Amino acid sequence: MESQVPIEYIYPIGKKDIKSSYSADEMKEMISQIKELCSKLIPLVEILDDKQLELSYRPNGWTIRQIIHHLADSHMNAYIRCKLAVEQGHANILGYNHEVWAEMKDGKTAPIYSSLKLLEGLQHRWAWFLKHLEEADLNKTYFHPEYGTTVPIWEVIATYAWHGNHHYAQIKGILERNSFFI
Repeated sequence: MESQVPIEYIYPIGKKDIKSSYSADEMKEMISQIKELCSKLIPLVEILDDKQLELSYRPNGWTIRQIIHHLADSHMNAYIRCKLAVEQGHANILGYNHEVWAEMKDGKTAPIYSSLKLLEGLQHRWAWFLKHLEEADLNKTYFHPEYGTTVPIWEVIATYAWHGNHHYAQIKGILERNSFFI
């Protein structure tokens, strides 16, 4: 029987809590967090060896390697969804199963270098795109078929600022608990 995993291992910065609205300054800060994710993530993981990349916060949980590949997959999808929402005003997007993607061969075994490079360029490009949107664009939406909800771009920004910070903190916690800290 698996032991109970402390909630702070799963949600080291707390569960996602999206407010009903954000100020312009809060939006700028969240866009900055999206842009700067790799400036803290890359130094944390770039020197890890294969054994360290296989560490997880719980038995049978995602490894550090899978989390890094997941960040690239997830944020790439979110960026494209934002672009479609701006283009169409309200886009119908395709969903994807992030659990299945994380279990694919590349998610489980590929070197992290390519995902870090992809994520680094993506985060800068996405942040630039978001920073230059008009206020009205922040209310453009997409329909998320997996959750059956309509999602405005301002909510995507809040979600993915949290998402990047969440997974960064998970990885940092894994390393700290395994006596490996930069």
